[in-house]
Amino acid sequence: MAKAKAQPPARQSVLDGDGWLFEVLSLIAAAGFLGAMGGLIVRYDGQNASDWPYAVTLNAFVAVLSLAAKACVMFAVCASLSQWKWILYAGAGHILIDFERIDSASRGPLGSAALLVTTWKGGLVVRLGAIVTLLALALDPFTQQIIQLRQDLVFTPAEPYAQNTRIGASAYYWDGNVIKDNSTPLTNGTDGSLNTYETSTPPYMQAAVLDGLSRSMSQLQAQTPYSCPTADCRWPVFNSLAVCSRCSNTTSQISRIPGNSIDLYRAFAAQYDGRGMLGNNATAFRLPTGQFIANMDGYMEDTTGSNGAPPCLMSASGTGIASKTLSLQESNTLIWSTNILAIAPPHNDELNMTTPVGGKWPDMPLVSNECGLYWCVNQYESAVSNNTLSERVTEQETTLDMPKDGFAWPFDGLQFNQTVVDTGIWPGQIGLCDTKQEGGFGCLNVSIEAVLSLNNYFQTLLATDATPMNDTAGLGPNALHNEGGLIDGRFVPTALAGIWTDAKQDLQATFEALALSVTNAIRSSAMGTQDTASTVTGSTEGTIGRTQTLFDMQWQWMALHCTVFVLAIVFLLLTVTHPGRNRAPLWKSSALAILACGANAAEVLDGAETMPQIRDRAKKGEVVLFDGTVAGQEREHDVDQKLLGSGAVKP
Repeated sequence: MAKAKAQPPARQSVLDGDGWLFEVLSLIAAAGFLGAMGGLIVRYDGQNASDWPYAVTLNAFVAVLSLAAKACVMFAVCASLSQWKWILYAGAGHILIDFERIDSASRGPLGSAALLVTTWKGGLVVRLGAIVTLLALALDPFTQQIIQLRQDLVFTPAEPYAQNTRIGASAYYWDGNVIKDNSTPLTNGTDGSLNTYETSTPPYMQAAVLDGLSRSMSQLQAQTPYSCPTADCRWPVFNSLAVCSRCSNTTSQISRIPGNSIDLYRAFAAQYDGRGMLGNNATAFRLPTGQFIANMDGYMEDTTGSNGAPPCLMSASGTGIASKTLSLQESNTLIWSTNILAIAPPHNDELNMTTPVGGKWPDMPLVSNECGLYWCVNQYESAVSNNTLSERVTEQETTLDMPKDGFAWPFDGLQFNQTVVDTGIWPGQIGLCDTKQEGGFGCLNVSIEAVLSLNNYFQTLLATDATPMNDTAGLGPNALHNEGGLIDGRFVPTALAGIWTDAKQDLQATFEALALSVTNAIRSSAMGTQDTASTVTGSTEGTIGRTQTLFDMQWQWMALHCTVFVLAIVFLLLTVTHPGRNRAPLWKSSALAILACGANAAEVLDGAETMPQIRDRAKKGEVVLFDGTVAGQEREHDVDQKLLGSGAVKP
């Protein structure tokens, strides 16, 4: 074993390398560069790539910061690795080849890889430095993965397109006319007069009602009024005047009229060319409102042909007065209600469809349903996606506000003609008000002209005096009446064909379509108006969506940067705090220091002329470079062999 022949120099100043100030500063600088990287990534994550203000790309900025952080980290790691070759050979012998292995590891990844594949009994701390060096190789490709781009839909305020980014919403609906036709003084001893008015409904509203009777829900939903300059738009939640529907099954209220109802049958069905009578007995069924259905007893397939269907398959009653309905008496904004009393067609379970009515009267099942339309306020959550509008609709709870008290809704003077009869003073408008005291939508209003004209239009369209009064006057104290029906294949009035058919008795779906179509018309009327009283806040405050290229930061790729930085700190601390540091000078990677200790290894390498010879002798020769004292201060003479063990064979 070669013995130490020289003492190390006295302690140097910090600037001469005696200390770890520069390594600590380099790690602080690395932390700053990594922080700057993180700041850039946070700042521009999700931002439009076209908004990047500089000629040099964001990716280039991040790459430079990553490279600077890597350089600072590797400076500290390489210095720490270099110091381990002095710690190892101070105060104890060690094979000389390990000196070269550690020195090579401190100079780059190739030496670090060679250090890791060498079979040692110890050396965990030195191996940690080699691992950090190799991990740093992957920092650059990992950096390139941090900044990605994605195509995404971005919504921005639509101020430049405000007139083109709207959706129908009405705070006040006034379309409709009520014109005074006649006035007659009252003769019952009271002041006032009997006034007769004619009403007219706007053509677009009439068309909306007919659309609701003839079109499907999907077709009507496509008619919802909106304007969006791009394929995607959004609006804040808003409220709008609307028409809603409500339906109830009233079958349980059907009762059989006792006795022979031949007179009732003649009054209703026979006047519409009903089939020839088979006798003098008829049976009728009624509802509490006076609506009924009647047919001759014994009508069946063998005697009537055409599926055995009796002449009267369905009767209808309609009213705009809530007190005259079966299930809508609590509605104070009723527009129109229709009740259908009909023979229920049998259902074919195998085909999952109804089959034509057949059988024998009166032993046929009956069904009764009532649906109504009423003024309401809906809350809308609207969005256009890929040129398709979708809305979430929620009916709001409201209270009725009428400027004058004591008025029924709409008014009991509605008659079976195109006039409205009134004996009092009408309020100018009806208010549907939010039940919240604060933070609500206030009141949304309907003019009395709009109320009466729409009510009267439904009356003229869906109701007629199907049982003349003189034909039913003698039928008892509880007057029986119908306002329509399906009689011997004829719909009376004809618009009832859009309400009900014997093959598809879905009154609820029809009224939902009617409500949607009329609501669309009301919302459309507010789209082009400049009257702020009818404009709902939010309906003109849409945001438009455009496809943009955005920065998409992949944070997981920064995990390696953080790992390398933390391991570098740990490695430096283990090096600085290891007990062996006191036996060796801080020479780190100094080439001059290596030359100064060359004589100590001369005995091992003496006579070796080629690199294979030098390596072979270095693997076998063991040297001690220092005796364990620095600048005259006594040190302990035990090198921790657990840090970097030697498997060399002593000569």
